[in-house]
Amino acid sequence: MITTIEPVLEAKEEMLELVKLHHEEVNLFNQALNIDWESYAEAEATNNYILFTLRNGSKLVGYSGFSVYNHSHHVDKLHARLDILYVHPEIRGEGLQFMSDYEKMLKRLGVSYIHKSVPLQNDWGKILEFKGYDKLEITYVKELT
Repeated sequence: MITTIEPVLEAKEEMLELVKLHHEEVNLFNQALNIDWESYAEAEATNNYILFTLRNGSKLVGYSGFSVYNHSHHVDKLHARLDILYVHPEIRGEGLQFMSDYEKMLKRLGVSYIHKSVPLQNDWGKILEFKGYDKLEITYVKELT
């Protein structure tokens, strides 16, 4: 398996199949998928977004995207917040290595802190704790209808 950084728009067509599978697993509010690919590309252009891909040979089997920013409370530290993470169910066992690979890459890029949220319906918090993450906050969401 190979982990690399790829531009979102270059990976977009290959990502679509995986994104649909991912959406089926975590669609909390039963909404149609409607991705703003251009916003991702614009954030990438200003070094505020990074997409990591996981490939088995040339086949895309996973991805992880992060918003990268200087935290307003700690401007001297670069933070990365997980936007999206998916590894195809058939190779989920590769997820830990994928995580280690992109963490090393983020560190080389100067990131000091990684923030991740975990959906309750697919709680993989124990994996994060195993990987050295501390539970910092619990996020609540309310749909305004």
